[in-house]
Amino acid sequence: MIFDHNVEPLKAARQRQALGLLRDSHTLYGLALATCATEAERESARYGLRQTARILARRDCPAEWILTRHFDDQSAEHQESSRKYYNRFEDFALSGVKVDKIADPNRIHFPYRHVFYSFSDEAQELEYVKTSFYRGFSTVMIKSDEWYTAENNIDEFIKYVDVVIYSYFSAEIAKYKKCIYIPLMFLMNGFLPPSDEQSEKYDRPASARPYTWSFMGGINKSSRKQMFDSMQAVPNGAHHLTMGWMTEDALGPRDYRKVMDNSVFVPCPAGWSNLESYRVWEALEAGCIPLVERREGYDYFSLALGNHPLPTFDCWDQVPGFIAGLDPSAVEGLRSTCSAWWKNYKLSLKDKIAAEMLKL
Repeated sequence: MIFDHNVEPLKAARQRQALGLLRDSHTLYGLALATCATEAERESARYGLRQTARILARRDCPAEWILTRHFDDQSAEHQESSRKYYNRFEDFALSGVKVDKIADPNRIHFPYRHVFYSFSDEAQELEYVKTSFYRGFSTVMIKSDEWYTAENNIDEFIKYVDVVIYSYFSAEIAKYKKCIYIPLMFLMNGFLPPSDEQSEKYDRPASARPYTWSFMGGINKSSRKQMFDSMQAVPNGAHHLTMGWMTEDALGPRDYRKVMDNSVFVPCPAGWSNLESYRVWEALEAGCIPLVERREGYDYFSLALGNHPLPTFDCWDQVPGFIAGLDPSAVEGLRSTCSAWWKNYKLSLKDKIAAEMLKL
């Protein structure tokens, strides 16, 4: 390529792109990015670099997506558990697109259409997405962020990814249209939801469930002690208290599921740092009515889910009166409404993820 040094690289890149000289313009956009004096010019160069790289890459790349998995210093047993964890999410969220899966422990693969799980090292993660971006590749990141550390650098790394599928709702992340919130249920390991063809079997009416409410887990955090004390005023409850999360005294998945299947209401108090917990989605999968919390000035579940039917409370001592005020037909009506809403929500979410990925 012959380059006239009297012409600014950004202007020259645009001229060559207009003439269809994509490789020349791509090179010049890279030069412009390194030499432009203002952020506006650098942003223009960054966009041109990405655009030309994507056109060049698309010519020779297959249409399907490649999902890469990495396992950080895990034992063979832990790796197998992680595969099951990943598979549950992938079978749901990526069912609308064709995806091939490969192992990528050293993070060396950069497929043209690429799905990957976020890293624990944020600096390494940023370099990874930048590399993919400047090669013109389409990138979907899957991120679980209970402690909201991603909010610290979302403005930076969001420039370099096409779609972010993330758990634990964040208003800071949700302001970007390319970010799609997904409930924890699809990133969980242990609780076994029924397959679609079996779901009706588990969607039993309230009258067929012997426990008015149930809670299985630890009560040594957040508002859980208040929840447990308040629920003692509701008859026909079942509980199994544990020392903590996944401790030896916890019920196994099958026994846990059996109690859920026989419960009408499931109180879902906050975890250590977040109002969302796996229990909310487990309850919905089992056809129960989750009882969830909100904080003053912060209605987490309405922000995350939009208009939803889940009974929501400012404090747990409101719950006994709420349940006592429902006659059997109202209880079943609420349970059926929650169940139907959840099924529709899952279908809409799958369609939304597929639609965004198919645009790329």
